[in-house]
Amino acid sequence: MAKRPHLHFKGEQLHTGAFKYLGRYVNPGDDEEDQREPEYSPMQDTFRNSLSNFVRKRRVREEQRDPGIDVRHIDFIQLNFFGVFKAADFETTYRERFGLSPVTFKDYNRSGLFAIENPSRFERFIEDVQQFIEAEDPLETDEYSPAIRFIKSFDGFSTGEILQISESHPKVVLDFIKTPRLYAQFIEPIRNELLLYLQGAGINFELNPAAETIELENPSWESLVKIAENFDIVQSVSSHDSGIIRPSRFGVPIREFGFEVNEENIEELPIIGVLDSGVNDQNPLEPILIRCGSDYDLGGNDPFDDQQVNLLHFGRHPVKS
Repeated sequence: MAKRPHLHFKGEQLHTGAFKYLGRYVNPGDDEEDQREPEYSPMQDTFRNSLSNFVRKRRVREEQRDPGIDVRHIDFIQLNFFGVFKAADFETTYRERFGLSPVTFKDYNRSGLFAIENPSRFERFIEDVQQFIEAEDPLETDEYSPAIRFIKSFDGFSTGEILQISESHPKVVLDFIKTPRLYAQFIEPIRNELLLYLQGAGINFELNPAAETIELENPSWESLVKIAENFDIVQSVSSHDSGIIRPSRFGVPIREFGFEVNEENIEELPIIGVLDSGVNDQNPLEPILIRCGSDYDLGGNDPFDDQQVNLLHFGRHPVKS
């Protein structure tokens, strides 16, 4: 029996068949926009600008090198991709055809720094890019490798990008490229020349072979620029304001900050209060921190169980402990 027998539908019945729900997946081929031929003219413009920037940066870097420093050189190129660079699919092609060897990736493997391992093969890359730029219809020619269509843009790698600081610091870290394929041919011989240069310049340093880094003590800004310009295995020149972590003789991490607090007349120093959820005491300011227990915390927490106010400790840069 109907729930409302007094109601009757008098309209015309439009559909008599069974209703079928459509799936949530839409076939890309059904979209009219997907049926259109790709338009490569914007990509040609991008490649034209990328090529100009790369050539300019490469030329400037060559001009900056000191001919008095007898060391091998290797150039780099930064590639940005439309998708994720899968080494299993692309690395062999990029190495064998373009002479490029991957060094490091970022942006979820959508951007990478590549070493120009084989300059003669790299000329094919330049030729392919030029063929792509000059083609009336890039899809109608086979004069370039289709692999370059996966590249969104590219650029050189300048000295300014290596120098991640704008002035010298008491402790400066040189971070090397880490590519086993290039170790014997480039990394080891250039690193040995760098060590000789540091000794000759009277710069105190400590080499960490495991991390492939060198820590410099009180280097001049001029020497840092000279290193960045001439020793191509140096990927970055930076200063770790949060300290340097190195292994001890027994493999235990040791953090050093390059300075210590002078505890003479420490009782005469004024007391400064910090309104925050806590202060991390694992830093060189630990001797002057007052341990007041949990009396001043509404939740009864340890006032030294926090990592958020290290910016107050070290000044200009936030530090992750």
